[in-house]
Amino acid sequence: MALALTDLRLHKGELTETPATVMQKAFTEVFLPLPENTDYAASFGHIMGGYDAGYYGYAWSEVISADMFSPFKANPTGVLDPRLGMRLRNEIYSVGGSKNADESVKAFLGRPYSIKPFLEKFGILDAGR
Repeated sequence: MALALTDLRLHKGELTETPATVMQKAFTEVFLPLPENTDYAASFGHIMGGYDAGYYGYAWSEVISADMFSPFKANPTGVLDPRLGMRLRNEIYSVGGSKNADESVKAFLGRPYSIKPFLEKFGILDAGR
């Protein structure tokens, strides 16, 4: 998230701070401060290669995977439930890229994915609510 936030801020318009300062602030906000007197932004090669805020996609993949694990978590037999395993195989793995990923996830879950399990995983949201 810190890398995506850095990229978004670097590309939002007129830059009033150095890239190193922008990155230091982003890391401090969402992770840990970078070591003093370093310029990690200078080695952030993804900015040059066109990948940029694609780092944001990593966070969404974690949101979706946390929710896809929720049926197993709620099931008494957990990951050993053959019915759930077969549904995962048929709705996700078997279709691969032949179907829109959102449709596959919705077919597996029986509903659109939710951010709630991700927030619970990190203690941001109480699982009992």
